[in-house]
Amino acid sequence: MSRLYSRCREKLSDVERRLAVGKGDVRERLRSAYKKLRMLREEECPPEMRRDFRWVMQQLTRYGPERDPDGTPFRSGIDHTMSRIRNSTGSRIAERIYKLCRQIRR
Repeated sequence: MSRLYSRCREKLSDVERRLAVGKGDVRERLRSAYKKLRMLREEECPPEMRRDFRWVMQQLTRYGPERDPDGTPFRSGIDHTMSRIRNSTGSRIAERIYKLCRQIRR
């Protein structure tokens, strides 16, 4: 992979480490990984990876922020989503992230 995608490679390397050795269950590790992933723009990924990247980001925030009755957000999209998904769903998201990590190393 060319230097053009070095930022993507760097962020995904950190994300992979967080998923592999981070503390907590898969949902906690995904929260940690999201902090790095959100710094990465889809355009910074190789074209063949963009669809998977977009899917991961959508899945991590699928439920959006949780809001109080007047519409003010009190919980972020990632926190709200991680509180609602099953561990098995979190594992599927982590698998897709791992696929991205493998692709960027090629």
